Amino acid sequence: MKGFIYAAVISSAMFSIGSACALNMQPGEWKMENTQMHVVDKASGKVVIDQKNSGVATLVCYTTEMAEDSKKIVKGYSTSANGCTTTFTESSDNKVVNDTVCSLAKTKSNTHVETNKVSDTEFAMTMKMDIDSPEAKLETTQTIKQIFIGKDCSAASKATVTP
Repeated sequence: MKGFIYAAVISSAMFSIGSACALNMQPGEWKMENTQMHVVDKASGKVVIDQKNSGVATLVCYTTEMAEDSKKIVKGYSTSANGCTTTFTESSDNKVVNDTVCSLAKTKSNTHVETNKVSDTEFAMTMKMDIDSPEAKLETTQTIKQIFIGKDCSAASKATVTP
């Protein structure tokens, strides 16, 4: 079940990279580091995962095109893709908040993401997600630190960009 949980949480975090876009992120390579993850099985109330500073990190290439597209992100903006709809409920120079609802096959999820600008090279993201699937009913809380690595993207971070 931990494999399922990690896959769901990581895919949601990647989908939510757009939540930081309106904060004028500079194009280049960014590292998304998982600083805390807390997962509860809603049926039993049992804590399934409770990790701090797991060291899990993903490199992300934030392109110039993504930076241009981010200018469309304002309060009330909504976009849909692959069975998920994201709506931005707050968008300023220092904070972006969005809610994402996904319905994929028999799995439904609701995700609330708050991204705060710490500096021009660092952002702090808090994500709360409820997952309802045949495998499990989970409630997760995750914090992620996004740190600017450099203007050039590595092959690893370029693999995260979808055309």
